[in-house]
Amino acid sequence: MKKKQIVEQVDQSILKPVLQKSLHCDSIENIVWKHTQVAPTVYHLTGTGNNEEEEIPWSIFLKVLSPMIDIEPSSDLSWKHESLIYQSNLKEHLPEGLSVPRCFEVVYKSESEIWIWLEDVTEEPHLPWTLNRYQLAAQHLGRLNGEWIEKLKTTSRPWLNKSNRLRKVVKRGASGIELLRQSLNHPNVSRFYSKVMVNDIFRFWAERQTFLQVLDNLPQTFCHLDASRRNIFSRRKANENSEETVLIDWGYAGIGAVGEEIASLGNGALLWFEFEKNEAQKVNEVIFEGYLEGLSDAGWNKDGHLARYGYTSASALRYITRGPEMIVPLLLSESKDQKVQLQQTFGRSLPEILEHWLALTHYWLRLAREAQGLLKKI
Repeated sequence: MKKKQIVEQVDQSILKPVLQKSLHCDSIENIVWKHTQVAPTVYHLTGTGNNEEEEIPWSIFLKVLSPMIDIEPSSDLSWKHESLIYQSNLKEHLPEGLSVPRCFEVVYKSESEIWIWLEDVTEEPHLPWTLNRYQLAAQHLGRLNGEWIEKLKTTSRPWLNKSNRLRKVVKRGASGIELLRQSLNHPNVSRFYSKVMVNDIFRFWAERQTFLQVLDNLPQTFCHLDASRRNIFSRRKANENSEETVLIDWGYAGIGAVGEEIASLGNGALLWFEFEKNEAQKVNEVIFEGYLEGLSDAGWNKDGHLARYGYTSASALRYITRGPEMIVPLLLSESKDQKVQLQQTFGRSLPEILEHWLALTHYWLRLAREAQGLLKKI
C-alpha cells in the first residue's frame, strides 16, 4: 500500500491534543482545517474548532524531519537535531528579547520521521524591516552569543555540538569557483568579472582554510547560524512597549565563533534587495554595532576585534565562495524562462540584479581584506 502523504495522515485525533495546548483549552471539537505547504518539509495548517462556548479560529505549523533531509550528514548534527533543541525547553536558555515559537508536541512517527508542531509566529503584514529593527535583532543575537561564551564551559546538552555549516557552505562553493575558472573566456563572464575581481576571488579561495582555522580558534558560543530574515520575526511583547525577536528553523544551531552569527543577517537582506547596493556598508556597520551592544549586555566586553574578525571572515566565506555558483550559470544560460523567473522572484530586471550582485561582491571582497588585516590584531 502506498504511504499516505504527510498531511493526509493528519486527523482530528492528532490535531486535538496539539490544539488544546495551542488554544489553552481543555476541550476542542468539530475541528475543520486546510493546509498550505510552505516549504518542502513545512506545512501551515489553519482552521476552526469548537469549545463549549464558541467557534475558535486557529493556525499552527507542522515541520517534518527525516534522514532524507539530513542537514549535515557528515557532521555531528544529525537529522534529529532540531527536535532535540525544541525538547530541551530552549526558551529557558535564551536572553531577554529573543524567543522561539512555542513547541506543542514533538512526535516520533517512526524511526525515520519526526513531527514538530509549532506556534504560528508569522508577522501580519510581513513587511520589510527598517535598519533599526535589524540592529535590534543583532543586539538580541549578541546577547545570546555573549551569554553562551561562558555557559559553554559549564553546560552539556545533546544539542550542543560544533556546527560545520560554514565549512559545508564553503565546500559547496568549490563547483562554482571551478566553473568560473573554466568560463573566464566566455564574453558574458568576462564582462561581469574583471581580471582584478577574478584574481581577488581566487586568492581568497586559496586562503579559505586559514580563515576557517582562525574562526575555530576564536571564542566559541551557541549560535542559531541561519539568522536571515526568512527565519526571523518581530513580535510585540504582551503588555509591554517593546519588541522581541523570534527565531525559527533551529536545524543548523550549534557551536560557532563569536561574530559568525550575524554574517547572514544584513548580507542576506542585501542579497534579497531589502536594501540597495550602495547601503551595504551602512547596513552591516549598524548591525555590527547592535551585535556588540548585545555582547556587552551579556557581560562580554572582550576585544571587539575578535567579534569583528568572526563577522567579516564568516561573511566573506559565506558569500564570496557561493557567489560564482549563483552568478556564472546565469551568465552562461540561454534559458529565457530561468531569467524571467529570477526577475519575477526579485522584482527587478536582470541587468539590475547582476549590477546589484556585482556591487555586493566588491563589498564582500573588502570584508575579506579587512579580515586579513585583523589577523595581526587577534
